[in-house]
Amino acid sequence: MLQEKDEQWKSKKDQIKEKDQMRQKILDEFQQKSDILQQKELKLTEKQSRVKDLEKQLRIKLHEYSERQKELNQIMIDYNNERDEFDLFIIEAKNEKDDRQKEIDKIKEQIAKETKKQKDFLGRNQNAEHRMKEQEEAMTKLTEDLELKNKKMQREKQWQREKVQEIEIWRRETIKEEEDIQQMRLQIARRRETIQKKEINIIDWAKRNLVEKNKYDGEKGALDAQKENLEREDLELTEKLRRLKRREFDELAKKAKIIEGQKDLLKSLKSEEAQLNKKCTQLELEIQSMDVMIKNHMDIKENLDLKMLGLELSEEMWKKKCDEQRRILAIEKQKLDDYEQKLKQRDLNLKQQNRELSEQRKLNKDNGFSSIKRSRSKGVASSTNSLRLRSNNIMNSSKEII
Repeated sequence: MLQEKDEQWKSKKDQIKEKDQMRQKILDEFQQKSDILQQKELKLTEKQSRVKDLEKQLRIKLHEYSERQKELNQIMIDYNNERDEFDLFIIEAKNEKDDRQKEIDKIKEQIAKETKKQKDFLGRNQNAEHRMKEQEEAMTKLTEDLELKNKKMQREKQWQREKVQEIEIWRRETIKEEEDIQQMRLQIARRRETIQKKEINIIDWAKRNLVEKNKYDGEKGALDAQKENLEREDLELTEKLRRLKRREFDELAKKAKIIEGQKDLLKSLKSEEAQLNKKCTQLELEIQSMDVMIKNHMDIKENLDLKMLGLELSEEMWKKKCDEQRRILAIEKQKLDDYEQKLKQRDLNLKQQNRELSEQRKLNKDNGFSSIKRSRSKGVASSTNSLRLRSNNIMNSSKEII
């Protein structure tokens, strides 16, 4: 029996080690997931910073675009004003040219009239030659004035042509600047579209996370309900075990009294002793079955705890609970070691008691049936007490492990 118990405790210890390894594995997986989550958060922060930088650049570009637009509007206003002034200047020049042409035509008519008059009066008066010379001088002076005016008009036309060329060059430059501004508008529109797409992706990612969180919350509620049911079943099982032990203890006490009352019947005592041994074995088997049931419940609870830890814990609480679990595991290992020492000591005590009982039986064969009955009853009571202590210790250790 002791070897079987040692093997059972070794197997339990191995199972605890396996559970520790599983917990460590889960911790490593959670650490990996937390690292991935941190990387995603860093990428998200980088994307947000990039979006902010792009927004700043967009604001700067929009400000520059507005300034350029203002400058362009001012340039267009100046261009329109200069064009209006130039149109007025051309109209005035045309009017002045028409006026001068009219004056020239009038002068030509006057010259024609004067020449005709001179030809008419040439034969009449000798002084007409002198007048003709004066008129010719006046005509030459008028022609010189006309030539000067024509040169001035040509210079003005040349200046107008140069002004028109400058305006044409300036108009081409403004068209080029408008094309550049239009290109900048297209680039800004593309950047806005990319930013909107990124914002939509971020919103979709947040929605997916919210859906997953709701799903995890539902699973958590179901697991909480399962955990409560298991705890309720565990309490019922412990209560049943306590009642069973109390009932068995009462039966054993009654039978011990009956054995004390039946001092004359050694055979009946032996039969009762055999029955008590059977009861003890049955109790041990029931305790083993209860240990198996408790172990199954412990496994289920540990699986539920692992699932709960994987679902509900955030990063900081996970770290805290991991530290707490490590501390609890260290305490449990220490308790298990202490409990193993206690078991070894108790096994030694049981061996010593068995030796003492065997010696007591040998001595009681000579002293009579009464001492034998008392020693048997004491041995049965001590065995029941030891079984009770063992069951209580197992329950306490199982609760501590839970």
